[in-house]
Amino acid sequence: MLASSQMNSRTNLPQPHGFVVIDKPAGITSHDVVARIRRIFRTKRVGHTGTLDPQATGIMVVCLGTATRLAEYLSASSKTYRAGITFGITTSTQDIWGDTLTETPADHLTAEQVELALPALRGDILQVPPMVSALHHEGRRLYDLAREGVEVERDARPIHVSCLDLVSFVPGPKPEAVIDVSCSAGAYIRTIAHDIGHSLGCGAAMSSLRRTEVGSVGGYHFGLGDAYTLDTLKDLAESEPLRLLDCLLPLTDAVVGWQSAKLTPEQVLLTRQGRFLDPTLINWDSGAPPPVGQRCALLSSDGETLVAIAEIRIKSESEADAEEENEAEDGKTAETGPYVRPLKVLVTEERASEKTGDGKVLVTEEWAGEKTGDGQE
Repeated sequence: MLASSQMNSRTNLPQPHGFVVIDKPAGITSHDVVARIRRIFRTKRVGHTGTLDPQATGIMVVCLGTATRLAEYLSASSKTYRAGITFGITTSTQDIWGDTLTETPADHLTAEQVELALPALRGDILQVPPMVSALHHEGRRLYDLAREGVEVERDARPIHVSCLDLVSFVPGPKPEAVIDVSCSAGAYIRTIAHDIGHSLGCGAAMSSLRRTEVGSVGGYHFGLGDAYTLDTLKDLAESEPLRLLDCLLPLTDAVVGWQSAKLTPEQVLLTRQGRFLDPTLINWDSGAPPPVGQRCALLSSDGETLVAIAEIRIKSESEADAEEENEAEDGKTAETGPYVRPLKVLVTEERASEKTGDGKVLVTEEWAGEKTGDGQE
């Protein structure tokens, strides 16, 4: 991870840039987690890649510094949960903390019956989001409408459930079950619990939720083994604050599995300036440029620093004419055809922390106080 040489005036510590995986406790909001991380690391620029309800626990990936600019790429990742279900009840929120709507005897229910209900909810399915969600309806959040007792029609949305397994089942008047779920972003576990109960004719509500993994197929993976409790981080901040930086994962972890390229120092400088590069002159890890339209990661020559997120595009003749006067410089794009366009440049050439091969230095960009709109709180 590359940390800025700019020091925090209150702590004399480097400004933090990277990801910290939190094991969120029950009873606090995701916003509370972000606020506590701000205080612990003494930094303003903090965001996260996916909320958890106050009653839920488990993995929250929190972004600090320049890492907030990568939040949008992590927010779309798949997630794995362990959830509890109580059968024989339905509620206004599809979990046991809402107002009870119906109660139905369910002492006849068996584990085998629950197992038979699961295949219909695996794979590519359509899910109607709950009213207690952050989705918008005519400019208002659904959960705000729900608090006012208003219910509106919601369109079903496509989600993918790659895993839905029954872990345990306890029979009784209100049977209890535990399930493991791996699903795409945008899926609601409370609704999966509700739909299982609906298909069995007795109703059901989610009784617990713990996020155990966040990741992408063939890419990055954050699990509970990577996570820290807020109390652990708070204790480090008070006793050994420098060790907080050891808890941060590098920006390159966000692009594991992406097609990437290692740039020369000259190409890093051009990228930092927002200039386009010729993909045929870049050292791609796969030996060839990615397809047009695909995002890729541009790394420093040693592969340890994420320089930029980029995309392969086709340059039109008019774009080529506009840049003709600059085409004589090495490393620039060809006159027409594909080019590498930086989408998010993550380094600047000021004040030192790590040197490139030509003596220049690369440091992550410094906090400027602006909101990026990419997952920041």
